[in-house]
Formats: sequence, structure tokens, C-alpha cells
Amino acid sequence: KEVVQSDYGKRKGHFRSWWNIVDFISIFLVYIYTFSTLVRGVGSGSVPLAVATTLCLTLKLLAYLRGFDSTGWLISVLTQNVLDVGGFVLIITVVLIGFMLCFRLLFGNVEGTCQLILDNGDSIIQECGKKPYGTLHDSLFSTFELAILASYDQGHFDESDYTTLAVLIFVLAVTIVLVIALNALIAVLGDSYSRVQEHAIANRRKERAELIVEYLSIIPSNKSREIEANTKYFHALLEADADGDLLIVKDDWEGGLNALKKDLSEQNATSYEMTRDAIEQLRCHLDDDMEQLKNDITSLIQELSHEIKEIKRLQNDGGVTFNNKNVRNAVKVVKGVGKHLDMRHHLEMGLRPFRQNSQPSTDSNDQRPFWQGFPKIPKGDQDDT
Repeated sequence: KEVVQSDYGKRKGHFRSWWNIVDFISIFLVYIYTFSTLVRGVGSGSVPLAVATTLCLTLKLLAYLRGFDSTGWLISVLTQNVLDVGGFVLIITVVLIGFMLCFRLLFGNVEGTCQLILDNGDSIIQECGKKPYGTLHDSLFSTFELAILASYDQGHFDESDYTTLAVLIFVLAVTIVLVIALNALIAVLGDSYSRVQEHAIANRRKERAELIVEYLSIIPSNKSREIEANTKYFHALLEADADGDLLIVKDDWEGGLNALKKDLSEQNATSYEMTRDAIEQLRCHLDDDMEQLKNDITSLIQELSHEIKEIKRLQNDGGVTFNNKNVRNAVKVVKGVGKHLDMRHHLEMGLRPFRQNSQPSTDSNDQRPFWQGFPKIPKGDQDDT
């Protein structure tokens, strides 16, 4: 079967899937065990070979469960868990070997469990089992029971030559292995489960597709062409999630990572809405402020335009009546400048003393302001002046 599926060894990628490797090994072991039983006789087969064959056939049975919806995703989870705990197994093995050597030094002289029995002569005999830490093999098994399963005998600590040190090493081993390491293992398995469930539907399809390809590869070519000719294909619009996976079961558990991504997306959407509302409110306030500023500037321009028109009218009429305080102040300054210019002119010409000539004219007929004798400013230069 595996030879046909691999196209007689031409398909090199066939054995990249470890399910195909399990199939090949299980078939190989079945043939070897059958041949061994036929040679030795029924009931005299190799027990280790039978155990290995049974384990491989069990894994092969699990491979067939990949095609069902209720078990396919569990097979994917277990497969991913086995792949993810490789580093943890290496670390915990090193830790157990270290504590095994410590316990062998501390409990190497401790006898096994002893029992009192009666022999044929009705005499009491004490029989003790083998030492739990007598050999490296026994020490490793006893350390596994003590650290992983927390199974120990209190008498071992009493019989040890270093009771206090043995208790401290025991507490340290239980804390590191049973509390810290196993909780870390649970966290690793939980993260592995979440990653598988994040793409549960895609993984389920993948496992089912592998089985279909496997079955199509072993059927005859004429039967395969007949199946392809009789198969009708059609296109359908089905509901899918954000990743493009079909929502076969909508209430399917999405996994911790996927749920976290959904929460972050919702928070980003809420933050976007709040930011957009804040920007909209700020724009409304800016529009109101700009409108108010526009009105103020318009009002100021109108007032200035009115003042300019008033100045033009007064210049044309020769009047001195100004309604604006600033304009009146400017007129006073111009009057002062005119007086100083008039006094300098009299001093330069050597006319009458300054005090006499600087008195204002008492001619009742001359009531015009002094600046009306100046030449008239052209209209085009009024703004600059």
C-alpha cells in the first residue's frame, strides 16, 4: 500500500508526512511479527515486538479518525502538542537526571520495602525488596515517581545518613519539577491549543484532504478516472470569516489569540470613532471662530472705510470737524508741526522778535486754520500721505 502510494519510491515527498511513516512501520512490524509467530509457533512470539506493533497500529487507527469533524480537530491538537513539547521534554530530562544523581548519593544505602513472612518452619523471616536507588535505572524510575508523581516513602528519609539535606533536595525537586515545570508545560500546551484552534477549520480540511489524496492514490487508475468523470462540481457562495475560512459551525471556539485579535480590532474601531468625533467637533469650533473673526474684520473694514470717506469729505470741504479721536489727535500734531515751521521761518529771515511774531493773528477776518494755505494733495496720494 505505501509502496503504491509513493509511486514505487518515485514520490520523494511521500514520507515527509509522519502519518505515512507510521503506516509503513506498522505494516512492516505486522509482517515481521507474523513471520516470527509462524516460525516459533503460536503463543511464542516476541513480546517486545508485539508491544511495538500494537503501539504503531494504535497510531494508525488515530490517523483514520482525522476525517471526522468530531475527532479531526483533536488529532490536530494532539499532533501540534507533541511537536511543541520537544524542548520541554529535553529540559525536564536534564533536570530529572541531575536530581537522580543527587538522590542516588543520598539514598544509595536505603533498603527497599521489607516484609515479615513465615517460612515452612513457622519462623519469621524479613524479606526486603531491591534498593530503590541501587542502580541508575532504578534511581531514574524512583526519581520520576518522586518528582513527577510526588510518590515517596517517608522511611527513606529516616534511613538516609543525610536526612536534613535529603529533605531539602526533595522539596527543591518537587518545587522545580512538579510546580514550576509542569505549570510551564500547561502554558505551552494551552498556547499550542490556541494556535491550532485559530485555524481549526483549515486544519480540519487539511486532514480530510490528506485522507482523500491517500485513498485516491491506491485505487486503480480506471476507477479514479471514472470517479472524476462522474463528479459534478459547482460554485456556491458561503459565509466565511475574516481569514476566508468557511463558518461551518459559527459557535466554534476561536482560541485565545483569535479572541485577543478581535478585542484589539474592536478597540481600534472605537478609538477611530472617538478620534473622528473629536476632529469633527474641533472643525465645528474652528468654523465658528473663523466666522466670528470674519465678522470682526468686516466690521473693522467698514469702520475704516467710513473714516476714510469722512477724511476725504473734510478735505474737500475744508472743515476741521472730526468724529474720530485718533484723527483729532493727528490734527493737533499737524498743527504743532506747522507752528514750529512758521517760527523757524521768522528766525531765519531776521524779522520781528520771536515772541511778538509767534503770537496768533488777531485779524477777525482770518479765521482759517494755518494748513489751509498748503497746496491741495492729489486724490491718488491721499492714502500714502
